[in-house]
Amino acid sequence: MDLVPSLMRTLVTETSNELLYERDAMTGNTVLHVATQKQPLIALLELKGSQLDLNAKNHAGQTPLHMYTHKDDLQLVFAIAAYDVDLDLLDNDGHTALSIAVSVPIIFLFIF
Repeated sequence: MDLVPSLMRTLVTETSNELLYERDAMTGNTVLHVATQKQPLIALLELKGSQLDLNAKNHAGQTPLHMYTHKDDLQLVFAIAAYDVDLDLLDNDGHTALSIAVSVPIIFLFIF
């Protein structure tokens, strides 16, 4: 049994929905931004995907999709893109997730 998804499921189901919308004061990250750094995104999406703001931007203007694209993780890019995300949102540098993807070798090869 994989312990991380099990712990994440327990955390998410027993935590109030207000936590899903809280932001880190320093970075502006939401719980979904943090999940992109911890790898349990798929479990989080399965449990609370319809309740999360998947287009939330941090202080760098990045959505979780921007962050996963930067990480060059195609599986997680597809997982979050399968939800109702705005693919045209720009980060503070004027980049969409697609423009970032074109600069990431693995994703670039998949797209073209």
